[in-house]
Amino acid sequence: MEQRCRECIYKKNINRYPKEADPDLIRRYKEAVSGLLKTCPDKLTAPEAADQIRDFRKDLFQEVPEDYTDIKKHYNALLLDREEALLKETEAAAASMCFISLCANAISLRSASTFLSSAESLLPNVILPDPLYISPLL
Repeated sequence: MEQRCRECIYKKNINRYPKEADPDLIRRYKEAVSGLLKTCPDKLTAPEAADQIRDFRKDLFQEVPEDYTDIKKHYNALLLDREEALLKETEAAAASMCFISLCANAISLRSASTFLSSAESLLPNVILPDPLYISPLL
């Protein structure tokens, strides 16, 4: 792991403990964070080191994970309310990507007539340009 990663993980975690915790536990936690980051092998990734520190902190301070059930329900309801609009946006984006793909294929194959016939069958609701207008570009 790079030194800058070690420094970043240190800064993000060194003071991340319950403020009402016992001073001896806080000292042990800070020593463990410093020790891990000083002695960890180079092959240890930043996420792995952060996970080890988080697990140690949870065990040492007996932290209980936050319950996100209510928050998740709230945002799920918001998304479900927008589901129909999101599906329409997704379908429009997919049609646009399909059109862009067809354009790229037409350019690489240099066949405007093939491109337009494919585009008309795949995108019946899209107004396509006149083949005579496209041909000079190819």
